[in-house]
Amino acid sequence: MAGKNMIGTVLGIAFDIALMILLGVAIFYGIRLNRQVSAIRSGRKELEKLIADFTQATTRAESALSDLRQEVGGSLDATRKASLKAGELCDDLEFLIKRGEKVADALETGIRAGNKTTARAGVGSVEPAMDRDEPSAAAKRGGRALSAAPEDRVVAAPDKSAAKKARAKSKSELLKALQDMR
Repeated sequence: MAGKNMIGTVLGIAFDIALMILLGVAIFYGIRLNRQVSAIRSGRKELEKLIADFTQATTRAESALSDLRQEVGGSLDATRKASLKAGELCDDLEFLIKRGEKVADALETGIRAGNKTTARAGVGSVEPAMDRDEPSAAAKRGGRALSAAPEDRVVAAPDKSAAKKARAKSKSELLKALQDMR
């Protein structure tokens, strides 16, 4: 029995030694784990501070972005309005140009009509100076007088008034077109 006791004692001591070694290893890892947890706790405080700073920065960025959107929206609206107004002015200018061309054509037609009536009235008045009772200076030099006889002037007066009426009508059309643009 003494041999069994001894084996039991040696085995008990061996288990105790193995248990002490395992407890030593557990204590070593416990200390190491405690250091890591302490590092995490201190890092957590820093992380919370970083998260708070990040949240503030995000809030400021969102605010700045909102302000930027409002400013860009206002600028975009102003640009759109200016663009629409420019388009309207362009359309108005095109209308004025077309209307001006029509009025210019009417004026030109009126002027030509006035010149033709004046020329027709003056055609009969061109006569040699020798045939007239009083020769002019051009007749004395051997030329023709281009002045109209008093009878021709009376005939030409209504034609001139027609040309004046045509010009007045063209002017009134131009003024009306300009007033319509306002």
